[in-house]
Amino acid sequence: MSRFQPSHPRPEPVNPRRVRGGLKLNKPLEEIATSWAASRWLRLIEDAATGDTITTGLEYAQVGQTKSLSVREGAIEAIVQGRRARPYTTSMHLAPISQETWDLVEAALVDGASHAARLAAGELQANIEDVFAPLGTRLFPLTHDELRVECDCGKEAGVWCKHAVALAYLFSLRLMGEPLAMLTLRGCPIEELSERLRSRRAVVGQDEAVPVYAPHLAGLADQQDPPLEEVLEGFWDAPMPLDDLDIPIEAGEVDHPLLRRLGQTPFSDSRFPMVGLLATCYDLIGEKARQLGERYLGMDDAGEGQDDGFGRDDSLDWTDDEDESEGDSDSADPESH
Repeated sequence: MSRFQPSHPRPEPVNPRRVRGGLKLNKPLEEIATSWAASRWLRLIEDAATGDTITTGLEYAQVGQTKSLSVREGAIEAIVQGRRARPYTTSMHLAPISQETWDLVEAALVDGASHAARLAAGELQANIEDVFAPLGTRLFPLTHDELRVECDCGKEAGVWCKHAVALAYLFSLRLMGEPLAMLTLRGCPIEELSERLRSRRAVVGQDEAVPVYAPHLAGLADQQDPPLEEVLEGFWDAPMPLDDLDIPIEAGEVDHPLLRRLGQTPFSDSRFPMVGLLATCYDLIGEKARQLGERYLGMDDAGEGQDDGFGRDDSLDWTDDEDESEGDSDSADPESH
């Protein structure tokens, strides 16, 4: 035997080989669990793995032993470095939802504007399962038995090893910041789902109008509109006193419905956040309108103020305090300067 060849196999190191730039679970579990989507996934880990495996797998996730993690239709895949020189390939599989069921889900989302609007904004509502349950399926697995684990570390197939636990913890962190990753895992990425929802709305819109928001204005919405050429002279005249309109002064149930309906700006190469700017403008204008409306109604109930002929109260301050005109200096007392 060569003197350079050891007489017995070299023992494996006690600690795993460190990974430079590995993916880390950089948030406490308590914080991750505040996300309802991540919390659902954490429960699966607790049910599937034993105490020692969970402890070691959590440590692997926290110190960054995972070199890569990817999510695709039906599988989460990761490369996890253990004690051996060669990293392990670990994967977790979940059966995709069938295309026929996704078609039904899309139809339900089009009918329920709230979920579709939230999805367009990158949000996944906690009651999203209400869309899937009537169709006999679920977006999230109910038990760990629905997941199939594979790892080339030598563990028995289907058994959650520490590498699989590390993968699962990192995916819970992904769900905390990107809950829509669950759609990808189930076979319909959000980009594809959003495009299909827009197509469905366009098809529906060819036959009938699909308004973003259609409030019912008593005495006004019930009237039939005459041809435009017959009402040009009095086009801007209201057919009834504006005070009689029943319009609630409150925020809508869905934020920025028009922006959500239109989707992303077509200027893909622009660095200017057009949608974000418009959303901010809508928020500021809407809040100011609600404040003025509440003040107007409060003064009207108290019998204060006089109508200035333009449907507004002359005792209201229609500008912010910082916007008050400074143009009165010509008439002001010179000695006051």
